[in-house]
Amino acid sequence: LEFALNYVQIHVQVATVCSKLGKWQEAIENYKNYLKIDPIFERTYFRLGKAYMKLGKYKEAEETYISALKWHPESVNMFIKLGAVCYKQKKYSDAEKFYKKAIEIKPESKHALERLKIIYEKTKK
Repeated sequence: LEFALNYVQIHVQVATVCSKLGKWQEAIENYKNYLKIDPIFERTYFRLGKAYMKLGKYKEAEETYISALKWHPESVNMFIKLGAVCYKQKKYSDAEKFYKKAIEIKPESKHALERLKIIYEKTKK
């Protein structure tokens, strides 16, 4: 699809449609275009990371979530996503670190606590 590069929302809309159709690479390109124009919107980082995950591009997903922390350094969900992508890569100590950071920010985060328990079971801690 051809459209004005500076029309911000169209990138997210096209990316969302591409994601629903399983066209993950096209979704990635549109999410990246959106972030070039508006690098602050947290949900776009989640969606871009998910698209990378769907393609098995875990390193790129991890880099996406890390770059989001520049704008959202206290995002519990971003740290949980980082933990998940590290877990997928069998980087258990990194996953543990990110889940602990999520819990440090929000001690009542059930999701982070559950994921940390899984890490401990996996690593016999």
